[in-house]
Amino acid sequence: MGVAAHHGGVHFSEFCAIALAPLFECIARPDARDEENVYATENACAAIAKIIHFNSGRVPNLEAVISSWLDTLPIINDEEEAPHAYNILMDLAEKYLLLRELTNS
Repeated sequence: MGVAAHHGGVHFSEFCAIALAPLFECIARPDARDEENVYATENACAAIAKIIHFNSGRVPNLEAVISSWLDTLPIINDEEEAPHAYNILMDLAEKYLLLRELTNS
């Protein structure tokens, strides 16, 4: 899902938005952080981050999705996906700060 969100463009944007619910369900499983599932769970967390970042225009209730995504962190085992997710987190923080500055001006 992360690859589709990142490289699929407009052709996959609606599909990615629809995939959010199953991704969140995967992460919410009681055994999601067990040793045999943690990499799939963290990959799902990173996929959600990429959907938020690259397909935000198709994500309904974006702020609620971002808030829910923050609750899925941390990503500490999947060393390949963690940098992508945390870069997206930093991008969101920068956008929020910029918006806050513009609103207060």
